[in-house]
Amino acid sequence: MNFNGGGVVEKIDGISILVGTAECNARCHDCAGRQHRKNASEKDGEIDEARLREVLDYCLKRDCRYITLTGSGEPTLSPLSVTATLEVIKKHGRRRKENFAPINLYTNGIRLGTEPDFAGRFLPTWKELGLTTVYISVYSIDEDRNAIAFGIGRYPRFEGIFHKIKECGLKLRTSIILKKGYTDSADKFRELCERFFKLGVDNISAWPLKDGNDYISAMAPSRNVLEEISELVSGRDRIFPDYPGRTIRLLLGDSETKENLGKKIALFQDGTVSDVWCARK
Repeated sequence: MNFNGGGVVEKIDGISILVGTAECNARCHDCAGRQHRKNASEKDGEIDEARLREVLDYCLKRDCRYITLTGSGEPTLSPLSVTATLEVIKKHGRRRKENFAPINLYTNGIRLGTEPDFAGRFLPTWKELGLTTVYISVYSIDEDRNAIAFGIGRYPRFEGIFHKIKECGLKLRTSIILKKGYTDSADKFRELCERFFKLGVDNISAWPLKDGNDYISAMAPSRNVLEEISELVSGRDRIFPDYPGRTIRLLLGDSETKENLGKKIALFQDGTVSDVWCARK
């Protein structure tokens, strides 16, 4: 196993698997996946099955069954690759008499919200193959501000995106990128959580914008603001009493404090397995 990182890994909490081509329907200025696009598949549906099975065994030996599908581009633009990857995971789990779960898909949500038939065509199949959760990555509670962050003319309404995911019986989570000019205060974060919970979001994760070396970016909210958001998260049961069971996570770790996020690795599309995301050039 070609592992690049901090040494021998005894236990893994989760693995991210990059899937699909380098195609993306957003133009984020701070894209974390851009540097990996040179290794992306050229055609939707092309995956290295042998390498994937090898890495799945590597995870099982380290008590890891938590999988996230993501990409250097936008995964929903490579639906055949997502399907093929889920098929391999499901078949390999059955062969090993193991169950990989949860299985998450990270997406910007644009295709789900703009193409009327896409969710109905693919989400039920992916759920049948083991997908449990869809994470929608956003910058702001406001769709117009979100469009600016994604570098597109219009971002679809959250109501439409969220409804399609819930309608297919999948769990719905949002991943909030904390950036100056967007969700950059405790009040804005609280308002976002309130609206998203009302729209059916099960869980919310948030993390400050990172730079190219996986450190907290200068464009992220200040340390004082992050501390205020952290205090809000700590009091979520008191602040959001109408939404019991909903969770909010604030992930403040970076390259120097990865232990705070648990031991997580990624399978990149050149076959490398590493616990370093943004520093992989």
